[in-house]
Amino acid sequence: MISLASNRSKSFGLLPLVTAAGIVGNGIRIRMRLRRLPVVEPSTEPVGTAHRFLTAAGVRLDDATRRAASAHAARRGLQVLDLIPDGLPAETILELLRRYNPATFRSDPFAPARSASHAILADADVLERAGIGQFEMLEPTELAGIALRLKQYAGTSTDAALVPGLPALPDHSNVQRAWIRAVTDQPASPAELLTTFAGPPLTFAALVFGCAMANPVCGALAVLAFGLQPLLTSAGSGSITADVSVRGVIGRTWRRPKVWAGAVRGQGAAARSELLEQIEERRPAYETELAAGTQRFFEPRRETCPWCGAADLSVRLVTPDLLQHKPGRFTLEECRSCRHVFQNPRLSLAGLEFYYRDFYDGLGGPVTEQGFSLTKGTYLDRARMPLPFTTPKSWLDVGTGHGHFCTAAREVWPQTVFDGLDRADVIEEAERRRWIRRGYRGMFPGFADEMAGRYDVVSMFHYLEHTREPFIELDAAAAALTPGGHLLIELPNPESSFGRLLGRWWMPWLQPQHQHMIRPDNLIRALTDRGFTTVAVHRGEANQRGSDLTWGLVLAVNAITYDPKLPWLPQTRLRNSPMFRAAQLALLAAALPVVLVAWITDSVCHQVVRHTGGGNAYRVLARKECGTGVA
Repeated sequence: MISLASNRSKSFGLLPLVTAAGIVGNGIRIRMRLRRLPVVEPSTEPVGTAHRFLTAAGVRLDDATRRAASAHAARRGLQVLDLIPDGLPAETILELLRRYNPATFRSDPFAPARSASHAILADADVLERAGIGQFEMLEPTELAGIALRLKQYAGTSTDAALVPGLPALPDHSNVQRAWIRAVTDQPASPAELLTTFAGPPLTFAALVFGCAMANPVCGALAVLAFGLQPLLTSAGSGSITADVSVRGVIGRTWRRPKVWAGAVRGQGAAARSELLEQIEERRPAYETELAAGTQRFFEPRRETCPWCGAADLSVRLVTPDLLQHKPGRFTLEECRSCRHVFQNPRLSLAGLEFYYRDFYDGLGGPVTEQGFSLTKGTYLDRARMPLPFTTPKSWLDVGTGHGHFCTAAREVWPQTVFDGLDRADVIEEAERRRWIRRGYRGMFPGFADEMAGRYDVVSMFHYLEHTREPFIELDAAAAALTPGGHLLIELPNPESSFGRLLGRWWMPWLQPQHQHMIRPDNLIRALTDRGFTTVAVHRGEANQRGSDLTWGLVLAVNAITYDPKLPWLPQTRLRNSPMFRAAQLALLAAALPVVLVAWITDSVCHQVVRHTGGGNAYRVLARKECGTGVA
């Protein structure tokens, strides 16, 4: 027992050293980013006629600064330029560069903008498409939100630069709140969320523990490393100052958690208030609809398989809505003859409208888009699949949403024109962002005649499983393709072993949205019947990381920690009590380590599956043979 206690003591004694090493390493990483940060140079050229300037309250841009910024943007082909002020304290620039990487920011259309929240130069066309009308006297948090939005409209022509001579605002707590808003309002990776919200308190706890309990000497060294991190970051930079006095070190070490907590609390309260307003606006409409019951949301149950017509059916799964918690129970049945899995009874048109509402748009729109913005690697994998077989001039992405795939795929196909189709109004937003050339809003079969023979590639990524009549959708794709064109489809794999292991908690079942879960052999046979030749099938390569254990656990946690104020849920005193919410938050906090373990396990499984086949999704690339069309 004494030996065990001694080993634990030694292990804890290493914590301050590990903390200090992490602080120093992070400082070196940020210093390297600072060295890559572009600097605006003086210019005598007049300000570009299309350039406009947005400024925070208290920021004044003189003519020399405007000319220099305009010339810098023109020289580098930028439509949006965030202006980082001169004399910004090292602590503040350190926080900014934790989130902004000069080496990758411009080339990544999905990298969320992390503005210095002082001033922004933008083209008038970008501002008009983004719907930005106010240019002056903006709050730093407002400017942070505008920077996020402008990045979406100028994805690879947005950047930041240091502007010598531009004074910094005296109150940097407002800038800190702006960065918290940037992380909470727009796409953020799990790593960024962790470092933003868990990093400061965990670092502070490690410093306190190191000084008080683990190893006071090493703990003091860790505190010193933390306090001197701004000096490590900014030494040698004439435009950035660091307070390296004893008072400055102590202040940074012990007061920073208070500033961070205030920023999180203030921004969190504002975001919650805005969300509650949206919820209350929608509640009367949902209450009216649900007063009539949910029967009208379903069609009569069918007795035969929609794929092969056989009457030998069995129940595969019965589940409620595990994501939004809208009322209803949904059944997936499996055909024993062809093994096709389908929703039975399926949703009616009224049901589709009800259950899709506030998922991809409305209340759920921001969260859904965050998810889509974090999977650029998957988009590139999909875009590369046709590389050995064709060089498309025109590409139609069906079910494109905001057009994330299309804008990412330009990295692989810079000369290809991308159009998109979706039945939601987000397709119009995709056009405004210029992530697609043209957007079609409506059902794909309704555009089959207009699109006949127009596209070299048609893609359907996790689209076909949402449709009511998959055969008609395949007919429309055949009609839209040129002879020799290619159809690229990605679908959830109902043969996945995790689908049976996890049951209703397997995310790709996604009830009530997924109406058909199509097996690879069934899809290939249907394509052959329509004159296609399958040229490639990706199984392991299409596996989606985190869709199995991680999302299964998230669904289970979400079943208890959902927002009780959602407008389609009945309001009860228990659900709205502070104790109920506190219990939810406690459960969520307890589940986070388990989710992390699940994610690590999924990551290991992902690498195995990618090299052995199987997995939770598959892709099929098929060529339309000359002389074939709609079957």
